[in-house]
Amino acid sequence: MPPRRSLRSSTLKNSENTSKGVAIVKKFENPRTASKRLKRSTKEEDTQQTTDVKTSLPPATYTTSKSARLNDFFKASKVSSSAEEYEKAKSLFRLSTIPAKLVGRDTERKTITEFLEKHIIKKNSGNLFIHGIPGTGKTALVNEIQNNMKDSIEKKAKCSVKSVTINCMGLNDPKKIYATILGMLDQKIASNGVKNAEEVLSNLFLKSKKNVMYIVILDEIDSLLTNDREILHKLFDWTFSTSRLILIGISNMAKLTELLPRLKDKDYQPQVLNFAPYDNSEIADIIKDRLKAAPQEHSPLIDDKAIELCAKRVAADSGDCRKALDVVRKSFELAETEDLEDFDNLLDPEAKDVAKLGDSNSPKVTITHINQVTNSDITGTSMMRTLKDLQFLQLLVICTLVVMKKKKKMKKITYGELFPEYQRFCRNKDRLIPVNSSEFEIPVQRLESAGLIKMTRSRNGSADRVIQLSPDVERDIWNVVNNSNVLKPMMNDALAD
Repeated sequence: MPPRRSLRSSTLKNSENTSKGVAIVKKFENPRTASKRLKRSTKEEDTQQTTDVKTSLPPATYTTSKSARLNDFFKASKVSSSAEEYEKAKSLFRLSTIPAKLVGRDTERKTITEFLEKHIIKKNSGNLFIHGIPGTGKTALVNEIQNNMKDSIEKKAKCSVKSVTINCMGLNDPKKIYATILGMLDQKIASNGVKNAEEVLSNLFLKSKKNVMYIVILDEIDSLLTNDREILHKLFDWTFSTSRLILIGISNMAKLTELLPRLKDKDYQPQVLNFAPYDNSEIADIIKDRLKAAPQEHSPLIDDKAIELCAKRVAADSGDCRKALDVVRKSFELAETEDLEDFDNLLDPEAKDVAKLGDSNSPKVTITHINQVTNSDITGTSMMRTLKDLQFLQLLVICTLVVMKKKKKMKKITYGELFPEYQRFCRNKDRLIPVNSSEFEIPVQRLESAGLIKMTRSRNGSADRVIQLSPDVERDIWNVVNNSNVLKPMMNDALAD
């Protein structure tokens, strides 16, 4: 009898320890799998106890089962560690994560640095206009340079440097730019009037005797375009006087300065710097640079061939670095989801293929993951997302072009023909009031800058421009139109007339 009691005591103790092990593993499982596993585990334990008592087998027989369960627990701990690794990897590719130094752009970096040094050290006003498609590092590089050089340049120039960066798209009224700049420079004004703010700012830049140079960085500067262009003319005019203002304008539009005729008349053209789209090697370098901040080298996280594929796909589509970062982040999310599914299988005795979870030498993100993400994010749907993000006035221009091609069978559409057709499109059944000709130029320029239309000079020697609509735009615009309560009836009526 005593040996029997000892066996029962040992068996119950093992059962208790195993239950704890199951409880620990439970937190790594999804609830449904955990419930099934707990029922199965309880049934197995009851059966094991009965067998041990009847056959008087030594306790070591049950210890094997316990060891297997503890092995599950260690693998579960490994999944917890893997989850932390995934979270770290994803955080490196979020757009909000700013690297210590922007990779590449050596020529642009040199141009901006020399521009700032020259004008600050000589205490001369100056202006620089930077343009390029979104995601080419324009704003990030300018801010990085002026932040890093501030202390050293102040010592060289023996003056104080004050800088402000404003995204003009956030201004609901372009005329508020004067008061916004003053506020960021901690300058008080007697009233909120536009004229008063303009006068105070003019005196600060033109008449101040303080040993200070002011750097004003205006991102999305084309948002300040108005009918008379007076605001942009004023800002540029200040930099061509004997002032303490250094103006850097950043825009996606390549031809912004062409919309400011007064500058051209005075021969006041600013220095222009173009940021070309990133090529595949530059995008690959940016991805690899981000991976350097990971706890381990990039090879276990993402396959080199996967990096190359991502870089090539994004470079061919747009050259937008932000899109490449987004593709990599989504690929990590996809790989993480697959690993969690594999872990569920690992805890299921009926599962067969659980080898991947334990293979720490395999990269987490492969070509397969990049393919899945880019096939949905880049091919086929990127144009629709671009169109959905356009301003309503830009959509009206595209719709007018589609109507001209389909209804009037016009193979060559000139800018001179487009504007009156746009007016007719808006006024049909008195639905909308069209903008005037000067306001109409802005959405057309932005569409060209975004690559949605192409404008070329007419071959007949006239000054008019021929407009070509991208085939992808003509195809996908209907997805936007059919989901719009305003555009859909306008298009239907225009094509039916």
